[in-house]
Amino acid sequence: MKKKNLILSIILFTLFLFVSSFLYSFFFIRPREETKYLKNITELYSSFTDYMKETVDYRLKLLACEPKEYYYDNSNLCFVCGKIHACFGFGWVNRTGGERMNPKGRPYLTNYEKFGVEIADFYEDGLASLFECVKKDDETLSCVDDIVFVKDDDDVKMMLTDEHKLEDASNRICAHFGNPSPDCRESVCSCGNKQIIFTNEQLFVYDILL
Repeated sequence: MKKKNLILSIILFTLFLFVSSFLYSFFFIRPREETKYLKNITELYSSFTDYMKETVDYRLKLLACEPKEYYYDNSNLCFVCGKIHACFGFGWVNRTGGERMNPKGRPYLTNYEKFGVEIADFYEDGLASLFECVKKDDETLSCVDDIVFVKDDDDVKMMLTDEHKLEDASNRICAHFGNPSPDCRESVCSCGNKQIIFTNEQLFVYDILL
């Protein structure tokens, strides 16, 4: 009787180990589904609106990126630029010939290891180079005209440490985008299709729909 109980205990213990091992493998060390990289860049571009193409080309140029692969991450389109991945939100709009992809939200980067001028340029339309920024530390760029770029989690902020330099900074920004000198009133400067807003030491550069 004792021998039968011993055999039964061994069987139950072995079964317990097997089930536990399976559950652990399933929930903790199960390999993640691999991202599916696509290569038909020409076909992809054919589904862009003109504005989407202009946005993607301009941002990728700031990274000196000519991608050969891309993938979808939920409602975002990501291009593989070496180790760095450049991602763009998009929505579908009706245009002549059918539905087209149009930019939506703020482009962002993933997989980059070090914050620098190139990264800030991508987020802020080449303005880090315009203001001759140099790296101060792992999360900060120091620039002329009291401009500072700061890495903030998954984003980049452009700061102005002296509010009296708003017009000087706006003059540079407007010229950079080929616009005339700005019209500045209090904490807002406007020029051409750009509006530059200063609030809480942060500078925001927006496109104005004309």
